[in-house]
Amino acid sequence: MKLVTATEADSSRLKEFFARMSLPGAIDYSIERQGNFFDQYRVLSDQFETYMLEDDKGEINGMASLIFKEGFVLGEKQTWAFATDLRISPSRRAIAQWSQYFLPVLERAREERRCRYVFSAVEQHDNQAYNALIRPTSHARRRLPRYLLANRFRWITLHARVPFAHKPLKAIRLKEADLNDVEPLSAYLRDRAKARPLADLHTPESLVNIEKRWPGLKLSDFRVAYDSSGNVRGCSALWDGRHVQHLIPQGYNGFQQTLHQTLSVASLTGLVRPTPKLGQVSPTRFLTHLSCDSAEIFHRLVDEAYSRLGSRELLSYVHFRGNWRTLPPTSFMATTIPYGLYLLLPPSAEAPPWPTPSMQSLPPEFELAWL
Repeated sequence: MKLVTATEADSSRLKEFFARMSLPGAIDYSIERQGNFFDQYRVLSDQFETYMLEDDKGEINGMASLIFKEGFVLGEKQTWAFATDLRISPSRRAIAQWSQYFLPVLERAREERRCRYVFSAVEQHDNQAYNALIRPTSHARRRLPRYLLANRFRWITLHARVPFAHKPLKAIRLKEADLNDVEPLSAYLRDRAKARPLADLHTPESLVNIEKRWPGLKLSDFRVAYDSSGNVRGCSALWDGRHVQHLIPQGYNGFQQTLHQTLSVASLTGLVRPTPKLGQVSPTRFLTHLSCDSAEIFHRLVDEAYSRLGSRELLSYVHFRGNWRTLPPTSFMATTIPYGLYLLLPPSAEAPPWPTPSMQSLPPEFELAWL
């Protein structure tokens, strides 16, 4: 077997391999990329590398991608990377060969791009991927990167408004974003970035050109929260990830199976939106670019976004542990799946300091849409 770097010409064969390899977890998903395979990565950055493990016949037996981005890490402007889409065929030879090849590739990419920080997100569920990556055997550990937990977060999905629950504060004014909001909004996001361990650069240009990077997302999809003095106090955008990939559940496991059955029955009332049936595309839209100063502002943002959904669509967002501002409002019925944001390090590298979450700190700037 050999490890090769994918090109645009490999898009179709990568899409076919990727769709065949279900991602195990609390919910087993297959993912079908729409359009070009690499469009999902361009949401985050134009700088990325995808590696393919090919057998003697040229068939793909494994893959993974590294996406490189300029941003702030622990207050310093630098290049960081996101490792994603690890898929390995369930054969002993493919697994052994991948562990032999990937670590040198990771180290080379870090050195060439002067990239000190590499992150990855892994569902914290007792599944094959979690055990293989986070709790490998001592023999495998020598040939695999170390995964060090930086922050815990949850994939939150909202299924219904709770009848007679309290409403969001209408005194919090939301405005559909336009060009007049670009400067104050980017300034607000840059100011918030100072308190985050991981954050974007947030230039006015990146907001104006948002639709070039996020297919289907427009500036008018943003909602900006203003206070009575005209100061920005929060923002979010509503994005349909089905423009780039379809999430298709192939199995519900453990408690998620119970939730799936319960939500299916409750949906007969017309008040609850169920999780999708097996084999059906998940009708999920994401609350992205989320930032807010208080739980009340978040409640207003999430309630308004929920109002813009189709009749059977679900709303998902990321909630980091310790960030009290984005706890699911009690007026919504929510389900959660736990994840971990990890730092990837070569076996001999020294772990960098990473702040412990607190009530005052802000979480890393990370999007479910990148998964």
